[in-house]
Amino acid sequence: MTAQPWRKTKDTNKNWKAADQETADRMCEVMNRQEEGGLFIDDIKNFPCQDLLNIDHLWVEYSNNRFGFSAQKEIYLECGGELVPFSNSKSLVRNIEKFGDRVGWRAKGIWQYHADITSNPFIPKAYFPFKWIHSCNFMPEEFLEELSSLFPARLYGRLASTMLFRLQPGKAVICFVSLFSRAEECEMYLHET
Repeated sequence: MTAQPWRKTKDTNKNWKAADQETADRMCEVMNRQEEGGLFIDDIKNFPCQDLLNIDHLWVEYSNNRFGFSAQKEIYLECGGELVPFSNSKSLVRNIEKFGDRVGWRAKGIWQYHADITSNPFIPKAYFPFKWIHSCNFMPEEFLEELSSLFPARLYGRLASTMLFRLQPGKAVICFVSLFSRAEECEMYLHET
């Protein structure tokens, strides 16, 4: 992808919510999913490294290292998060919850909607980009079956009830971990300036 399609994102210059929407839109565009309006898990797992690095670079550059996938991945790993494949579903949920608390996506144990947090005068480090998770709205049926088999029934139900992303149960967790795993494969790291 050329630099031109990212011009609008650069022009948002500190309008984080607009840049966040642009990021979600561009991610769909890169994977030719504009009509669907969202990405499949396989799209995230196969997202072109150069495009992922370009998106991250813009977030990191314009936020002075506060936002971007690399900042999110770093905090997720600091919270004890694992990359795919993960070994323990219970700790996976707990680590995603810790991550959500730390970046401001959860408040008092409840997942927040996108609009609820962006009005805060102080936006936590690694909060953005966030909107892409809303565009992660498709998942192969067999993957849902596999996911439900990984979690004990009561934990899977708890996961489903706490995710307020209007996504299928457990989808947000898998989207996060898949993206962070892809970022690792693409050798994406937060470089302090």
